[in-house]
Amino acid sequence: MKKEEGITLVALIITIIVLIILAAVTLKTLVVDGVLNLASQGSINYSQAQSNEVSMLNEMSGKLDDTLKQIQDVGGTGERRRKKDRANGNICKVI
Repeated sequence: MKKEEGITLVALIITIIVLIILAAVTLKTLVVDGVLNLASQGSINYSQAQSNEVSMLNEMSGKLDDTLKQIQDVGGTGERRRKKDRANGNICKVI
């Protein structure tokens, strides 16, 4: 007797059926369960959060620049305030 090798028609049909089942489960997960909608919403939320972060950082940077300018205006040591207080007759020690 001759030994035949290869794939049988039954094995081929079973493989095709398994692939169809996997495709159906994948499509259900993507469409019905809303994975694509969740991904889209996540992308929108990320963009909004990034925009908020940029505006917050710009605001903080402006406040920091203002504070640094105020420090530079008084010489970094409070010397201008001390002179002003002395001129007004106030004696104060800037720490």
